[in-house]
Amino acid sequence: MVAAEGPQIWKSQSGDLATGLAITQQLVNGDTSMKLLDTKTKRRQGQQGWRNRVLANFGTECAVCPTGVPQLLEGAHLLPVAKFQERGLAVDNGLCLCRNHHRAMDEGLLALDGRTIHHRFHPKTGLGLTQSLRSKALIPQIGLAADALAYRLKMLLAQ
Repeated sequence: MVAAEGPQIWKSQSGDLATGLAITQQLVNGDTSMKLLDTKTKRRQGQQGWRNRVLANFGTECAVCPTGVPQLLEGAHLLPVAKFQERGLAVDNGLCLCRNHHRAMDEGLLALDGRTIHHRFHPKTGLGLTQSLRSKALIPQIGLAADALAYRLKMLLAQ
């Protein structure tokens, strides 16, 4: 058992990408001490308001499973903001998904075609994700953009 040596004070380091890469290399080389790196971050403005509108559009429920815990729900962009900035805050570009199904969609494992839910979950390892799926996706109050749904379906079918 390791005895406590008093309060731990984080030694903060300021830096950029190069500093982060240097710290990563230290960790790869076996350094196990926790690091705190102060960096500048860019935040997409309007994201929280967009999330709230997307969740309301789906009645604060995951579009593909019965999860209705707001803390576990996310606004999932159908068309990625990095490629389609002009559609980033459009409600018809957003699905309300639980964290697991959002990640599955972003990994190309889940897509919607209208109300039909398509997935590429392995029958054994994806069992928890498939058992909870609705028979049909929720219908949002404001319809989803057809081109945005087609984009995600194309990603799923390309794998």
